[in-house]
Amino acid sequence: MNSEIRKVKWYEFSKFKKSMIRNMSHDPQISQTNFFIKFLMFIWFRIKADNYFYIKDNEIAGILSLSKNRGDQLFIYTIAVESTFRKQGIGKALMTFSESRALELNKSFLALVVMANNSSAISLYEKLGYRRVGEGITYLSIMVDKIQSSKTNSLELRKHNFNDSNLMVILRQFVLGEIEAVSGKAGLEYFERISYPDYYASIKEIIQKEKQMIYSIYNDEVLVGFLLLSDRKHQRTIAVSSHVDTWNFDFLNNLSSSLMRIPSSSGEINTLRFKLSINKVEKMNFSNQTVFERDFSRNKMLMFKKL
Repeated sequence: MNSEIRKVKWYEFSKFKKSMIRNMSHDPQISQTNFFIKFLMFIWFRIKADNYFYIKDNEIAGILSLSKNRGDQLFIYTIAVESTFRKQGIGKALMTFSESRALELNKSFLALVVMANNSSAISLYEKLGYRRVGEGITYLSIMVDKIQSSKTNSLELRKHNFNDSNLMVILRQFVLGEIEAVSGKAGLEYFERISYPDYYASIKEIIQKEKQMIYSIYNDEVLVGFLLLSDRKHQRTIAVSSHVDTWNFDFLNNLSSSLMRIPSSSGEINTLRFKLSINKVEKMNFSNQTVFERDFSRNKMLMFKKL
């Protein structure tokens, strides 16, 4: 049996695209994205990424897409094996090829994002030496009319502006603190070297352009975290980072109540949608309430390997 990994030629990209759509249907980025966004996404893949076929017996058995323009890391955008060729070591071969390319390009890290419920892929990556960063992201939603007001709510939200000199200190304290708590020194090294500079730059940009707002979270005058907030179509989306010991139902409910004191820039808000790390949600005790709904379909994890 003959097999090889080779680059996708320009006139073969439609085959690559079809394979990607077919094998990545479980990914919301593919299945829940409208036609126009998909169109732009595939243009980006065609122009910016290095795309490969795994050919076995003259058939396309798998696909791989790599981005080498991410500083000191090689990023795996897409890796997939056709259903009729699975459990034949092709996934491992594509990962080994990716590592070889990273070494050829003098990269220090190899990274990817995987759906949190894809246990077989996660198991393979872990066997190959990959580690999780921050245990991924999940989403919780609550209807505004289900928020339970509390007379003992001592949370206060304080808005920051672009020129606030304390902003970097606050971001480092909570973002990097969470990463280290979950992923250890290795995860912290990866995130601080690779992800944090772009993360901080993007935060500054969205605040400067007023696309999102950032608030510190205080509890009885003690700084316990921060959040990013944006309003759109009756929904308020909030990304939160805070001390691990704050994560319980009371804190989240009080935070919801505090958030509704902030005026909306886009009309009436009906729903709050929280973007949280999976490990923190797992630590919350929701056994006696049903007001928060969890969206498992978009749960993803960042994983990396130091070379």
